[in-house]
Amino acid sequence: MIWLCFIKLTFNIYNLITKGVFMISQELLDILCCPETKADLVLDGNTLVSVDKNTRRRYRIEDDIPIMLIEESEQLSVEEWTSIMKKHGKSV
Repeated sequence: MIWLCFIKLTFNIYNLITKGVFMISQELLDILCCPETKADLVLDGNTLVSVDKNTRRRYRIEDDIPIMLIEESEQLSVEEWTSIMKKHGKSV
């Protein structure tokens, strides 16, 4: 049992270091929305990206906490936003 816990912990640390995978629960993702437009968000690496084509906001995640301040967000180019939406199966 201890080895199983160790293996899971090692795998989680590996994902955090190599893939930038952050532990945000699906429940939290389901209730979060873009504070500017109230659009849905997609988890893309260590950021949340609004599905709103007009604003194309990206919000960073620090220490597993989404920073949902408009003034702290980044506005993506149309090309980058489109690429992220396609990667996550969203219509553009």
